[in-house]
Amino acid sequence: MRICDSKERNLLLNVFDINGFDDLYNIESLPGYEKMLFSVFDHWLDEKESKASIIIYDKKIFQSDSQKLQIYLDYEKAFLKFYTKLYSKYEIYSGFIDANNRTIFFRFENLEDLIHHIKAIIKEELYSALIIPNLHSVIFNLFDYTHCIYIREIEDSGLHINTLNKLVKDSGLNILP
Repeated sequence: MRICDSKERNLLLNVFDINGFDDLYNIESLPGYEKMLFSVFDHWLDEKESKASIIIYDKKIFQSDSQKLQIYLDYEKAFLKFYTKLYSKYEIYSGFIDANNRTIFFRFENLEDLIHHIKAIIKEELYSALIIPNLHSVIFNLFDYTHCIYIREIEDSGLHINTLNKLVKDSGLNILP
């Protein structure tokens, strides 16, 4: 990972028309964004399905239950496939607010760092925003193996939506209604 310089930082802020990284966490309230949700599941789970299907990462359980481990690894594999495909075509950034309340963006410069980051997200050890400036998109992880993409509505946003839709489906994930 590489920390972005001020020029790159300003470019990212301008792509999304925001003032800082914390604005990304309020993106739903900003005008001009379309939302797309994707998951390993093909529908929204009810409470019963959720209890039966959601496997939280737990080494102790996995040591004694290879079936749960395999299900978890299948979920992880689908998300890693999506993010690997995304990384092969586009630059991916993330960021944080430092102790001095400054927005710090960083760029994933190798796939291994991104995979490590994604695995932490899937294990729910990390809540993160992943930024894809070329697609005017930001992706958040939610719960229950569901991720949310916000796409800025601009002239060619339909193309970006189609691109992301195809990547999601080609990775074995599902678009949720």
